[in-house]
Amino acid sequence: MANVPFGQVRSDKLDAPHVESTADPAVTDDSADGYSIGTVWVNTTLDRVWFCVDNTEGAAVWKHLTAAVAASEAFPVGSVFVAVVSTNPGTLLGYGTWSAFGAGRVLVGIDAGDTDFDTVEETGGAKTVASAGSNAAEAAHTHTYTQVPNHVHVQNEITGATGNFSGSVLDTSAGGTGGSPTQSASSISTANPTGGVATGTTSAGSSHNHAFTGSATSVVQPYIVVYMWKRTA
Repeated sequence: MANVPFGQVRSDKLDAPHVESTADPAVTDDSADGYSIGTVWVNTTLDRVWFCVDNTEGAAVWKHLTAAVAASEAFPVGSVFVAVVSTNPGTLLGYGTWSAFGAGRVLVGIDAGDTDFDTVEETGGAKTVASAGSNAAEAAHTHTYTQVPNHVHVQNEITGATGNFSGSVLDTSAGGTGGSPTQSASSISTANPTGGVATGTTSAGSSHNHAFTGSATSVVQPYIVVYMWKRTA
């Protein structure tokens, strides 16, 4: 629907986003008259602008949008204002009560699935991580060892034979024609080492661990410093 000419009272109020009138809107200027949330009402006599925020029949709500009010809607209470000048936003914007916010910290979006980031204005983190600690404790334990295996040494003995032999053999007939002596195991052998197989275990020591220390490591991300303010009223 076309806008009513400037200065005239609007007679047909059926769902128009922009209304021009010589009077301010009332609670009866509602959905029954065709107004929707977001409709702008201009009082051409007093040069005032109104904005419909609730079009409930018989209880419509219209907000008066002066320049300051319109600006304050952009930064409602609880908003964070970021700037590179130190001037309080109350002075810069002309409205609101503001306090310095988040000194030395970065902003992180809320995450309901992460306990570190699931509460508004929750703080945490550190600029450095200390490289110190200890390894897992070593439990007491023993070592089994075997030093000398059980063993014997068998001695061979050359039997007597007839013939001329070079070597330490038992010659039963001088002047023989020679031959090859035979050898057989004698009944003589060494005995096992005293005590048999030498085995044993070391004694168990006490449980212990190894500590280590080092200088702290910086985990600061690349950054740029700004002023941050929070509107409290």
